[in-house]
Amino acid sequence: MPSESIEVEVVCNADDAAKFLDVLHFVIKEGLDIDIALKAKGAGSTIFCKEDLNYVDFSTLYTHRPKTREIFVENKGRKP
Repeated sequence: MPSESIEVEVVCNADDAAKFLDVLHFVIKEGLDIDIALKAKGAGSTIFCKEDLNYVDFSTLYTHRPKTREIFVENKGRKP
């Protein structure tokens, strides 16, 4: 109805640790269109590892014996 207002919730899934800018464009039937500027900032890191890297256990090792352990680390960021 004329002069009525409505609240619209906008949810952002920032999938990169970067700033995001966009415009939400509302087309109002029989009225003026409205543009709303949107800003978001991703937090955290795009580096991902399935294993918990807070503690890496090599178990019991003898001195002067090499031990190798492979850990797969992946960058899930969108930037090239």
